[in-house]
Amino acid sequence: PFWGEAMVDPFGNYLFQKILEKITPEERIMLVKSVSTRLVNASLNLHGTRSVQKIVELCAMDEEKRADGLSNDNKTDDEETAADVLTKALTPAAARLCIDSHGNHVIQRILLKLGHKHSKFVFDAVAESVGDVARHRHGCCVIQRCLDSQPGPARSNLVHRIVDKSLELMQDAYGNYVVQYVLDVCSDEDVHAVCESVIGKVNLLAIQKFSSNVMEKCLERCTDRV
Repeated sequence: PFWGEAMVDPFGNYLFQKILEKITPEERIMLVKSVSTRLVNASLNLHGTRSVQKIVELCAMDEEKRADGLSNDNKTDDEETAADVLTKALTPAAARLCIDSHGNHVIQRILLKLGHKHSKFVFDAVAESVGDVARHRHGCCVIQRCLDSQPGPARSNLVHRIVDKSLELMQDAYGNYVVQYVLDVCSDEDVHAVCESVIGKVNLLAIQKFSSNVMEKCLERCTDRV
């Protein structure tokens, strides 16, 4: 209970972060397990978000060392790590964290620091709730970070969900940035699908405040076929 409270305390969070740094990877697993039920609420907290971001950073270091150790010793990868505990605890609230002013920083840190095994839950949650997340000022930033990641099935699924909803998203104050980002960083096939979705509606979308920006980008990127 003490560490759960320290994580969200204006001063205690600094002690929590320092302790996390100084203990061994094995002790870190025990500490993260002991606060696992409080990780979501801590992520939503002004001070707690710093504590959870520190957990993410140290989990990333531990995963890297563990991967090196496994490849050297030919061990199996079946022991639960701090990163496993962390992502399991955050998964049920992933979409909520994406649109929270403090929680989104935890999610973005996970996308930046942890490998696909431990960041896939973010892609799945965002794809499931893409309409809500993309139309939120913090959520649209999280989606852009997802799109910056390496190509893979989870990223492809997210892109397809965005493309499916591109017509409604491009007319939104934040959603239009997500569609523009797809046009900037995704494949020609995805760009073509977005461009096709606006055929027959160009006149209306070109004079609408947010979608007009997307229309401009469509004209830059679309093929002659469209």
